[in-house]
Amino acid sequence: ARQDKGRDNGFQNGVSTTMGCKQLRGSSLLEMLISLALFSLILGLTALLLGSYQRLVRQGRERLALSQAAVAVLEDLGQELRESVTVDSLGSDLRFRKLLSQASGRLPDAFPTPPPAPLPAFDPHQPAHLVEVGYRIEADGHLWRRVEAAGGPAQSQKLISSPGRFQVQREPEGTLSATLELRIDQRVEALRLEIYRPLP
Repeated sequence: ARQDKGRDNGFQNGVSTTMGCKQLRGSSLLEMLISLALFSLILGLTALLLGSYQRLVRQGRERLALSQAAVAVLEDLGQELRESVTVDSLGSDLRFRKLLSQASGRLPDAFPTPPPAPLPAFDPHQPAHLVEVGYRIEADGHLWRRVEAAGGPAQSQKLISSPGRFQVQREPEGTLSATLELRIDQRVEALRLEIYRPLP
């Protein structure tokens, strides 16, 4: 009887040990699955945040590049208007005339032989000495600069892609102001430049 009782106790202990091992293995597998799920979640969130950060950085660089290009356009426009001889139209279709870079001719030599004939009086309003410059938003929606000399072909240059608005107007105090609106991330940003032009 004692031997049978010992065998029963040994059998029960073996069964308990086997069940405990199975429960331990089941718990370890469940913990592993939970850990894997958490790791996948963290990895996915990290990738999402990294993608959002890269997108924001790219948009910031594009915004900065567009703003710098617009500022350069306005500064070049202001310089050209200060150099202009006449302003033919303001508003969204700006047109003015300025001198050709070599319109005044070459300076004579220091000791010419024989002495040169008197140079004719230079008239800056002669059409042969002028080029017509225009700034406007064309039908394609881009801001273009157009230059046309008398008797020569017109040359066009795209300055800004898809601006919101372009306008040049005369202020009450006599100065000119140029406004260029940019569409940046579904927002409109307006840049404005005051131009002091001594000529009427």
